[in-house]
Amino acid sequence: MKRLSVSANNETAESVLDKVFRNTKYTSSPSPCWDMSPPAQIRERVDLSKEENRHVRLIERENGQKVFLRMFSGSNRYPSEAEITAAMKTMIDGSPSVAFLTGHGERDIHHPNDFNYYSYTTVLNSREALVNQGYTPHSLALTPGGDIPAETDILVVADPR
Repeated sequence: MKRLSVSANNETAESVLDKVFRNTKYTSSPSPCWDMSPPAQIRERVDLSKEENRHVRLIERENGQKVFLRMFSGSNRYPSEAEITAAMKTMIDGSPSVAFLTGHGERDIHHPNDFNYYSYTTVLNSREALVNQGYTPHSLALTPGGDIPAETDILVVADPR
Protein backbone atom coordinates (compact mmCIF):
# COMPACT_ATOMS: atom_id res chain seq x y z
CA MET A 1 0.00 0.00 0.00
CA LYS A 2 1.44 3.36 -1.01
CA ARG A 3 1.51 5.93 1.80
CA LEU A 4 0.89 9.57 0.94
CA SER A 5 3.72 11.87 1.96
CA VAL A 6 3.21 15.39 3.27
CA SER A 7 6.83 16.43 3.70
CA ALA A 8 10.23 16.27 2.04
CA ASN A 9 11.46 13.55 4.42
CA ASN A 10 8.51 11.22 3.64
CA GLU A 11 6.58 11.71 6.86
CA THR A 12 3.07 10.34 6.53
CA ALA A 13 0.04 12.52 7.12
CA GLU A 14 -0.64 10.54 10.30
CA SER A 15 2.82 11.16 11.76
CA VAL A 16 2.57 14.89 11.03
CA LEU A 17 -0.86 14.96 12.72
CA ASP A 18 0.54 13.17 15.76
CA LYS A 19 3.13 15.93 16.14
CA VAL A 20 0.63 18.79 15.79
CA PHE A 21 -2.50 17.40 17.46
CA ARG A 22 -3.29 14.97 20.22
CA ASN A 23 -4.79 12.26 18.02
CA THR A 24 -7.10 9.78 19.78
CA LYS A 25 -8.89 6.82 18.17
CA TYR A 26 -12.45 5.96 19.21
CA THR A 27 -14.68 3.26 17.85
CA SER A 28 -17.98 1.66 18.71
CA SER A 29 -17.53 -1.75 17.10
CA PRO A 30 -15.10 -4.55 17.96
CA SER A 31 -11.97 -4.75 15.85
CA PRO A 32 -8.71 -6.58 16.59
CA CYS A 33 -6.53 -3.78 15.18
CA TRP A 34 -7.63 -1.01 17.61
CA ASP A 35 -7.16 -0.57 21.31
CA MET A 36 -10.79 -0.88 22.34
CA SER A 37 -12.71 0.59 25.25
CA PRO A 38 -16.17 -0.62 26.22
CA PRO A 39 -18.97 1.53 24.70
CA ALA A 40 -19.95 2.88 28.14
CA GLN A 41 -16.43 4.27 28.67
CA ILE A 42 -16.40 5.81 25.20
CA ARG A 43 -19.74 7.55 25.90
CA GLU A 44 -18.24 9.06 29.07
CA ARG A 45 -15.41 10.64 27.06
CA VAL A 46 -17.11 11.65 23.80
CA ASP A 47 -20.60 11.79 22.29
CA LEU A 48 -20.55 9.83 19.03
CA SER A 49 -24.31 10.03 18.43
CA LYS A 50 -23.90 12.83 15.84
CA GLU A 51 -21.38 10.57 14.11
CA GLU A 52 -23.98 7.76 14.03
CA ASN A 53 -21.71 5.83 16.44
CA ARG A 54 -19.38 5.03 13.56
CA HIS A 55 -15.66 4.38 13.67
CA VAL A 56 -13.94 7.79 13.70
CA ARG A 57 -10.70 9.47 14.69
CA LEU A 58 -10.94 12.44 17.00
CA ILE A 59 -8.40 15.20 16.45
CA GLU A 60 -8.09 17.49 19.45
CA ARG A 61 -5.93 20.57 19.86
CA GLU A 62 -4.42 21.59 23.17
CA ASN A 63 -6.99 24.42 23.38
CA GLY A 64 -9.83 21.82 23.39
CA GLN A 65 -10.93 22.32 19.78
CA LYS A 66 -12.12 19.00 18.30
CA VAL A 67 -12.93 17.61 14.88
CA PHE A 68 -13.72 14.07 13.71
CA LEU A 69 -12.01 12.27 10.83
CA ARG A 70 -14.44 9.71 9.48
CA MET A 71 -13.90 6.31 7.90
CA PHE A 72 -15.53 5.83 4.49
CA SER A 73 -17.35 3.16 2.49
CA GLY A 74 -15.50 1.25 -0.19
CA SER A 75 -12.03 -0.20 -0.48
CA ASN A 76 -10.23 3.01 0.52
CA ARG A 77 -11.74 3.44 4.00
CA TYR A 78 -9.22 5.77 5.60
CA PRO A 79 -9.20 9.57 5.35
CA SER A 80 -6.78 10.81 2.72
CA GLU A 81 -4.59 13.88 2.83
CA ALA A 82 -7.52 15.91 1.43
CA GLU A 83 -9.87 15.01 4.33
CA ILE A 84 -7.10 15.47 6.92
CA THR A 85 -6.26 18.89 5.47
CA ALA A 86 -9.95 19.88 5.41
CA ALA A 87 -10.27 18.90 9.09
CA MET A 88 -7.17 20.88 10.06
CA LYS A 89 -8.32 23.89 8.02
CA THR A 90 -11.71 23.76 9.73
CA MET A 91 -10.00 23.97 13.11
CA ILE A 92 -7.96 27.00 12.02
CA ASP A 93 -10.31 28.97 9.74
CA GLY A 94 -13.74 27.59 10.62
CA SER A 95 -16.10 25.76 8.31
CA PRO A 96 -17.82 27.64 5.46
CA SER A 97 -21.60 27.53 5.80
CA VAL A 98 -23.42 26.20 2.71
CA ALA A 99 -27.15 26.90 2.86
CA PHE A 100 -29.51 24.97 0.58
CA LEU A 101 -32.74 26.89 -0.04
CA THR A 102 -35.94 24.95 0.81
CA GLY A 103 -39.66 25.58 0.55
CA HIS A 104 -40.05 25.84 -3.23
CA GLY A 105 -39.61 22.20 -4.25
CA GLU A 106 -35.81 22.38 -4.25
CA ARG A 107 -33.72 19.28 -3.77
CA ASP A 108 -33.34 18.19 -0.14
CA ILE A 109 -30.05 17.50 1.66
CA HIS A 110 -31.54 15.37 4.45
CA HIS A 111 -33.62 12.75 2.59
CA PRO A 112 -31.90 9.91 0.72
CA ASN A 113 -33.20 9.22 -2.77
CA ASP A 114 -31.92 9.67 -6.31
CA PHE A 115 -33.46 13.12 -6.72
CA ASN A 116 -32.06 14.78 -3.59
CA TYR A 117 -28.54 15.93 -2.67
CA TYR A 118 -28.22 13.82 0.48
CA SER A 119 -25.21 11.78 -0.68
CA TYR A 120 -23.36 14.91 -1.82
CA THR A 121 -23.88 16.90 1.35
CA THR A 122 -24.50 15.13 4.65
CA VAL A 123 -23.71 11.40 4.32
CA LEU A 124 -21.00 10.80 6.91
CA ASN A 125 -19.39 7.79 5.22
CA SER A 126 -19.21 9.42 1.75
CA ARG A 127 -15.77 10.86 1.03
CA GLU A 128 -17.21 13.32 -1.52
CA ALA A 129 -19.90 14.74 0.80
CA LEU A 130 -19.52 18.43 1.67
CA VAL A 131 -19.51 17.60 5.38
CA ASN A 132 -16.28 15.61 4.84
CA GLN A 133 -14.62 18.29 2.74
CA GLY A 134 -14.66 21.01 5.38
CA TYR A 135 -18.09 22.58 4.78
CA THR A 136 -21.18 22.83 6.98
CA PRO A 137 -24.25 22.15 4.81
CA HIS A 138 -27.69 23.04 6.15
CA SER A 139 -31.20 23.82 4.92
CA LEU A 140 -32.52 27.38 4.80
CA ALA A 141 -36.18 28.36 4.48
CA LEU A 142 -36.57 32.02 3.55
CA THR A 143 -39.80 33.85 4.25
CA PRO A 144 -40.97 36.48 1.74
CA GLY A 145 -38.83 39.56 2.32
CA GLY A 146 -36.55 37.58 4.62
CA ASP A 147 -32.80 38.06 4.61
CA ILE A 148 -30.10 35.49 4.07
CA PRO A 149 -28.33 35.00 7.42
CA ALA A 150 -24.97 36.78 7.65
CA GLU A 151 -23.18 33.54 8.59
CA THR A 152 -24.14 31.97 5.23
CA ASP A 153 -21.10 31.82 2.95
CA ILE A 154 -22.71 29.99 0.01
CA LEU A 155 -26.38 29.83 -0.99
CA VAL A 156 -27.50 26.96 -3.24
CA VAL A 157 -30.83 27.13 -5.07
CA ALA A 158 -31.11 23.59 -6.43
CA ASP A 159 -33.87 22.93 -8.97
CA PRO A 160 -36.68 25.18 -7.70
CA ARG A 161 -40.17 24.27 -8.90
